Amino acid sequence: MASMQRQAIISRSSSSSNRDAMQIDSNSSNNDNTKKPAQETGTNKDYFERRFALDSVERDAARVWNTLPEAYRSDKDFVLAALKSESLPSKADFERTLPQSLRFDRDVVLAFCQRDDFSQLYYTRHLFVPDCLTGDKEVMMAYCSKIPRALQECSEELCNDRDVVMAAISLGGLELQYASRRLQEDKDLVIAACRKDGRALEFCPPGPTRTELTSDRDFMLSVLGKHGGAMLRLVPEPLKRDRLLLLEALAHGMRFRMVPDIYKNDKDFLLKALERSSKLYLEIGPLLKDPDYALAAATAPDSTDEVHRKALQAAPQLKQNREVIMSIALRGDKELLESLFNGGGAQQFLDDKPLMLAAVKRDCRLFKYARANLKEDPEVILASIQQDSAIDTLRDISPEVRRRFPEISVKAIQVTCVRRLRYLESLIPEPLWQNRDVVLAWIRKGGNVLESFERMLDRDQEMALEVAKHNWANFKKVGANLRGDKDFMALAVQQDGRVLRFASRQVQTNYQVVVRAVANHHRALSGVLVSESDFKNWVKSALDLHMTFVKDFLRGIAINKPHLPPARRSQLPMLDRGVETSQAFKQLIADFLGVPVKDDLRIMRQAWTNMTYPPCSSSTDASDRDDAAGMDDDVVNILGARRRERWERRMELQRADRDNAVAGRMERMGERFGRAAAFRDAQRRAAAPLFGRQEPDDVIDLDGDDDDDGDLIVDIAVNAGGPRVAAARRVRNPFPPPPAARVNQGRFVMGNNANGRANGAAADGNANGRAAAAANPPREIQFRENFFQMLEEWDDL
Repeated sequence: MASMQRQAIISRSSSSSNRDAMQIDSNSSNNDNTKKPAQETGTNKDYFERRFALDSVERDAARVWNTLPEAYRSDKDFVLAALKSESLPSKADFERTLPQSLRFDRDVVLAFCQRDDFSQLYYTRHLFVPDCLTGDKEVMMAYCSKIPRALQECSEELCNDRDVVMAAISLGGLELQYASRRLQEDKDLVIAACRKDGRALEFCPPGPTRTELTSDRDFMLSVLGKHGGAMLRLVPEPLKRDRLLLLEALAHGMRFRMVPDIYKNDKDFLLKALERSSKLYLEIGPLLKDPDYALAAATAPDSTDEVHRKALQAAPQLKQNREVIMSIALRGDKELLESLFNGGGAQQFLDDKPLMLAAVKRDCRLFKYARANLKEDPEVILASIQQDSAIDTLRDISPEVRRRFPEISVKAIQVTCVRRLRYLESLIPEPLWQNRDVVLAWIRKGGNVLESFERMLDRDQEMALEVAKHNWANFKKVGANLRGDKDFMALAVQQDGRVLRFASRQVQTNYQVVVRAVANHHRALSGVLVSESDFKNWVKSALDLHMTFVKDFLRGIAINKPHLPPARRSQLPMLDRGVETSQAFKQLIADFLGVPVKDDLRIMRQAWTNMTYPPCSSSTDASDRDDAAGMDDDVVNILGARRRERWERRMELQRADRDNAVAGRMERMGERFGRAAAFRDAQRRAAAPLFGRQEPDDVIDLDGDDDDDGDLIVDIAVNAGGPRVAAARRVRNPFPPPPAARVNQGRFVMGNNANGRANGAAADGNANGRAAAAANPPREIQFRENFFQMLEEWDDL
């Protein structure tokens, strides 16, 4: 019943589409101005292909662009679709190939500006403002809001436009210098610019606006706090001696020489200034040796290595000060800190946990100077574990500490690079391989599935999904029950589609799982029992069904669009009942007909893109190999994977060369074996008079290879009632068979059978010779079969 209803609905939709098409044709014949393009009928094959190509470009333009026809790459719709994609083709493939009309097209330029990465593309691809658009307000506002100094590219009219200047100031206050003089005197614009950068006050020309602003103490405090310390010179004379303004200016760029003389010897003022800006310590001249000034500068929040060394040189007693050592541990030079701990006067702080914790975070190598009690503290150990020190730290601590605190091993795995995981494996205690956190950290880092925790993969779905995501080649070690579960495999292939090859046969033939695998990875069908052409046709039919459902079946019922003439409307008036009702009915009909919508549609479109526009082989990673049995256990080794890739490429080239040369080689070898047979026949005929017979009777096989190269030919004759050896000689074959034939065949005869051929060709018509010739098969057929077998074996080698 359901199939009959589905067929009735489809037939009804088809009849409605036919009526619509007839109506469109009649209208076109009456009036050419109302002629509709072919894509509105939804039946044009080129239209569907164009739609699929547009969708593919919008999803991944970098991969699809070079596979498009030349006409598509110069089409404005495709250029705009590519600019909506997350990744763009290279500059040589995209911008340089665009027609001149599209390079300076307003819509294309705006599409560039609307990208999130436009500020990076501007410099890497030189997307300068076209001269023809410097007067376009929308384009220039887009540039000014993302590109510094773009305001100077604007026309004079736009430089005097408040909206454009405000957009530029939102990016940086110094953009005020490119505005017109009228806007530079605008109080609101000057305040907005100074909030971004206090130095913008300098671009406000002298006049009432500047005088009003510089006389405002609160405003000047905000200006000086935005890196505008030098702007103190613009304030009136009474405010230049304001203590708070001076401290704020000194903290944000004003030089010490600009301080009035009455404050240069004020110790309290200088100490407060040094606490806010330690760089002033380098400018105070003869006051450097004052221990109070050195301590204030060395412990300031912005103290630097230069200040630390200068302070310790002026006041060596500061090496015993904990605050100074803590400041050096937080912000100082690593070499200076190590020299203080290694006999430099700060050894008494090696058992101070907060200080050593800060020092180890600053430089993990300082862990070796810590006292024994701190080397067993998990917090200090965790702070010392970094990418370059994880293995050394684990070696320094005892196995008991590693066993008691699994989080140490977890962090060591997380920070260690993939290439060094094999060294870390032996440093982790065996009981910890049953700890779920440790195993998950190992899998997420890309480590191979070890035998010690392989049983956990039989039932733990989360861990199995992590294997699929981070090391798909080891997914074959997941339990068979999970690999045979359709629902679980639908989740696994979304992590990496290549795990489909390890699923059960029943799951591999389920197209709902396969389409998710192909949507995730373009090589998902490798090693899978699914016909790629049949699956591609299935996806194509599903996408065509969706297009027909949207363009024909549901045409004209969307009430948020202008109503169409009745002849072009759907014959389902029940759907035109309101937005919510219409959407609900459409969803029910789509589910009933099996039309892909929402996530299913997105997955099918991505699968179609991956099959139709696969990435270039040169851009695939080293793990993207078509090995149906999985990859080697050391696939995560990057250097090994690269060597493997180069080796495979070299083998492909060599195989191609062999295929191209096989015909010529076969012909040459055939001539070679023919000459060898003729040479042996001539030898036998020349040796026949020596034996008193036409040809020798028997060949004694000396080398066990069942051929007559290098064997002893013996003529057995009957003389006086007994055998007599008449003559014996060695016959050398000047064309021995290839070594591969000896090794792989064992008993491979190169040439024709000497006995049968000699006896069959006897001039006296001996019956025995004829019988031997009849008993042996034609040597040409046997030689041809052996020859082709030898070629196959050579190709395998």
